[in-house]
Amino acid sequence: MNAKTNAVMQLFSILAFLTFPLMLYTALFTVDAVASAFPQPEEFWIGFGVVLLITIVTIYIFKRKGLLQDWGI
Repeated sequence: MNAKTNAVMQLFSILAFLTFPLMLYTALFTVDAVASAFPQPEEFWIGFGVVLLITIVTIYIFKRKGLLQDWGI
């Protein structure tokens, strides 16, 4: 049971690291001060690209360390 618990905790940790950048980015838009940070509509897509890049880099690092093997990713 201990090995199964460790595998589940590892999966939850990976999911947390993959979803954190997107949650942080969307949470920033709930604050009124962000309107001054992204005054142009094009800057939204730049920020979205940054979040996507962070997610892709995180997946690459996890794959390289072999943390995603158990789930076929």
